[in-house]
Amino acid sequence: MSFLGIILLLINVLGCKCKKTEITDCFEPTNPLCKNYDPCYGKKPVSAEFIIEDKLNLVDPETFIIENETLTLGTIRFTALEENAKYTWYLGIEVLHDKQIQRNFYEDTRGKNITVSLVVEKDSDAKCFPIDDGRDSVSKTFYIVEDVCQLDIDNSFKGVLNTAPNDSFVCSVAFYTITGGGYIPCGTGNITQFENLRNLGDTERVSTYPCTNSYMRMTDRAINRPFGEIKVNKSKNHVYMKYRWENVDYEFNGRILN
Repeated sequence: MSFLGIILLLINVLGCKCKKTEITDCFEPTNPLCKNYDPCYGKKPVSAEFIIEDKLNLVDPETFIIENETLTLGTIRFTALEENAKYTWYLGIEVLHDKQIQRNFYEDTRGKNITVSLVVEKDSDAKCFPIDDGRDSVSKTFYIVEDVCQLDIDNSFKGVLNTAPNDSFVCSVAFYTITGGGYIPCGTGNITQFENLRNLGDTERVSTYPCTNSYMRMTDRAINRPFGEIKVNKSKNHVYMKYRWENVDYEFNGRILN
């Protein structure tokens, strides 16, 4: 082979190797080597969005449930979602500056709507969001229930147990208050009545478990009491229960009737 032929062969081989190392089918927007690389991918303008959480109970002080709109008396926590920013909260006459704050709401707030506002300030990403001035504000109004019967947990449900997916039935969770004349609905709700949770036609009344508007944690480990949790999602018209009762495990999925 002539010298020129050897040179042409090397160019051809090297050309093929280079072509193989090119990223031709890469579609990862965070990878600068990919065709669809986007330096702004996943980034967002400065936001004052925040979540509102209801404290489950005093026994478990670290458990908060996101509720946002309907809450119970007690401790409520507010958390900004934007990181590393300047925060200014307006709650009643208070002005606060932490990323996360919490306050106790007592009897004088029962049955009332309360508004909380947050202003967030932070250096914006001018390249990705040229019109973002680095300042945003959000206000939210939540309601403190007047009595426990306003909670989404207090409801009737229709669904099935995972062990019998074709056998639908109706069950309910209801709050009562013990008085000198017996049980009356609603009120302080120191008693919870579970009706037909196992599709056995039975009714069980227990001291009310820790709960928020959409969540109840059944904490009694006595064998003749349900132990587990109930989650109600009113926006999706769905209820989920998982509990153990008399050494039998139950899992219920259904919809809200009321």
